[in-house]
Amino acid sequence: ALEESDGQPLREWQPRELIRPRPPATTADAFPPEGFAEGMPIQMLYNDGWWECVVSPPPTKGTTGSSSKRPPKDGRRRSADGSTPGKGGLCVRFLHYEEIHPHVDASALRPAWVWYEAEWLWRVEGGALQPLSDRHLDGKLSKDGVLRPVPRRAFLPNAFTLELAYTDGEWEMAPADEHAADDESIEAEW
Repeated sequence: ALEESDGQPLREWQPRELIRPRPPATTADAFPPEGFAEGMPIQMLYNDGWWECVVSPPPTKGTTGSSSKRPPKDGRRRSADGSTPGKGGLCVRFLHYEEIHPHVDASALRPAWVWYEAEWLWRVEGGALQPLSDRHLDGKLSKDGVLRPVPRRAFLPNAFTLELAYTDGEWEMAPADEHAADDESIEAEW
């Protein structure tokens, strides 16, 4: 647990709109592995937290993820295809990391729940990510899968550069063919 410098439990105030209830409870067999299609966003219980993942095809020979480098916790060996004998499961990949888990038991998976406008929504294949943070709520996904925060109600196409110049006490966009001096310009890339 996090503690203050005096040893007391850490307490922080958060804006009410960032607080949300726990996601809906699920029963043991509510979401069987065959119910999750390839490419579908899901959440996986990993290191005491729920991580954003996507259902992935099993790795091909020579492709390894962090889980395939060490034996399963129950000590059983994996088959050549990466599965654990006697158990079903899914191959999942972390959404924001290049880490593949070739066998994940269904009990460690749940739908990708999103808390939006006071209700839980289940994100399905092709749905945009909605991190539970006000800073990223209006962000958009780039083609490389990275969330880029943008100002609310703003539309910005992917990867272009704005060159702003501070002239006579006002910020203005510099013409594309003209570069302002370093001490009077700011460059922002989205």
